[in-house]
Amino acid sequence: MKPFFSRLCRRTIVLRLLFVFACVATLLVAIYVEEGWRGRRAWAAYQAASIHRGTKLVLEDYLSADIPDAQNFAALPVFQEPFIAAQNGKPAPQTFAFPTVKDPRPNTADLLKTQRIDLAAWRDFFVKAKLLDAPGPDAARDVLRALEHYKPALEQVHEAGTRPFSRFPVKWSDGFSALLPHLPTFQQATALVALRMSAHLAANESEAAYADFSDGLNLYQGLRNEPVVLCGLVRISMINRLINGVWDGLAGHQWAEPQLRALQTDLRALNLMEDYSFSLGSERGGLNSTLGALSDRGMSGLIELVAISVDGKPQAASAALFTGIYPRGWWLQNQVLINQLFDQSLDRLDPRTGVVQPDAGQKIEFDRMCGSSLWRRIYYAPTNLLLPAYEPIAANYFAAHTRVGQTDIACALERFHRAKSSFPQRLEELIPDFIPSIPRDVMDGAPMRYHRTPTGSFELWSIAINRRDDSAMVAPERDVRSQPDWVWRYPAAVNVALWK
Repeated sequence: MKPFFSRLCRRTIVLRLLFVFACVATLLVAIYVEEGWRGRRAWAAYQAASIHRGTKLVLEDYLSADIPDAQNFAALPVFQEPFIAAQNGKPAPQTFAFPTVKDPRPNTADLLKTQRIDLAAWRDFFVKAKLLDAPGPDAARDVLRALEHYKPALEQVHEAGTRPFSRFPVKWSDGFSALLPHLPTFQQATALVALRMSAHLAANESEAAYADFSDGLNLYQGLRNEPVVLCGLVRISMINRLINGVWDGLAGHQWAEPQLRALQTDLRALNLMEDYSFSLGSERGGLNSTLGALSDRGMSGLIELVAISVDGKPQAASAALFTGIYPRGWWLQNQVLINQLFDQSLDRLDPRTGVVQPDAGQKIEFDRMCGSSLWRRIYYAPTNLLLPAYEPIAANYFAAHTRVGQTDIACALERFHRAKSSFPQRLEELIPDFIPSIPRDVMDGAPMRYHRTPTGSFELWSIAINRRDDSAMVAPERDVRSQPDWVWRYPAAVNVALWK
C-alpha cells in the first residue's frame, strides 16, 4: 500500500504545483494584458493632446528638406570627408586638428578663469610641431604664419558662409547608433578660427579678426538645423569659444569701433533660446523613436538602454536572456512620463518675457514618480536611466544665452568708455547711442547686474541656476551648473593698465 500512497502523494503534489503555476501564469498574462492596455491608452491620450497643442513628437518633423549641393553648406568636401571615411570604416580626417606634440597644448582665452590667451606659448607649440622653423620676435605674426598650414580648409569654411542652407547625410533612423562624424570637424575648425581671431587682434588687425569671428558664426549656423541635444551642445561649445575670443580682445582693448558695432549686430541676431527649444524638442522626437524600438524588445530593450547609458555598448547576448519580461505597457507609461518631463523643461521658458521659470516642481514630481520606492524605481527604470543625462543641458544653454547678452553689453561699454573716458554709472546710460536695449537676466527677468570697480573697470553678472544674487561670485573650478553667478569681468592687471 505504501508505494501506492507515495505515488498518489507525489501525483497530488505535482498537480498542485501545476495548478499554482497555471494560476501564476494566468495572473502574469492578465497583468501584461492590463498593463499593455493602460500603457497604450495613456500614450494615445498623450499623443492626442500633444497634436492638439501642435507639439512635434517625432524626429522627422525636425529634419530639413533635401538641399541642392550648390546651396548646401554641408556639401563642401571638408564636411563630406568625415562621412565618406565613416562609410569606409576609417577614422575621420583631422583636417582642422591641431598637431600632436609631446607637451600639452597651450591654453586659450577663458572668461570664467579670467585667463587671457598666451600667444607666445602657441608660437612655441607650433615650433615644436614643425609648423614654424623658429620663433620670431612677434608671437602673433608667428601664430598667423603657422595657421597658414590650414588655409585651404579654412577657405572652404569661408566659402560655406555663402551657402544659405545646410543638411548633412546623417542616418537619423538609426537612433542612438546614428553616426555623427562631422561634429569633431566643427569643433576643431572653430578652435582654429578663434585662435586666428586672437592672433589678428594682437597684431592690431581688427577687421581680419572680425572676419574670423564671422567664419566661426558661419560654422555655428552650418549646424543650426542638426537635431538632437548632442549637436546642440556642440553648437554651444562653439559659441562659447568665440565669445572667449571676443572677451580676450575686449580685455586687451584690441577691437576697433566698426568691428564692435558689427559684433553687437551679430550677437543680437543669435537666438539661443530658440536653439534650446529646437535641440530639446528634436531630442524628444529621437527618443520617442528609440523608445518605441526598444519597447518592442521587452526586457532586452531595457538592458540595451542600461548598456547605452553606461558605456554605449549594448550587450545583446545577455539581453536576449530576458527578452519579453519587461512589459510593453510599462515602456509606454515611461514614454508618457518622459515626454511630460520634456514638456515641463520646454515650458520653463516664458515666450512672452524670455525668462526661465523655476524647475523645483518638476524635480519634486520626478522624485515622487521615480524614486519613492523600489517598485517605482523598477516601474520607471527607463525614465531613471535617461533623464539624469539631460540635467546639465538647460544650464549650458541658459549660461551661453547669458554670455551672448553680456558680450553685447560689454561691446557697448567699450564704445561708451572710448567716447566718455569712463564707464557709465548705470547700464541704462548706454541707450540708445551704444545699444538699443539692455539684455535682461534670463533667470529672473531683472536687469543684468552691473557695477563699476575701484580699478576703473566693471563687473557684469547674472544670478545663474541657483537663482540667487551672490554679488558676482565665481568658482572657476566648477562647471557651469555649479557657478554662484555667471560673471563677466577682466583680469585685474588689465583693469589697472587699460581702464584706470
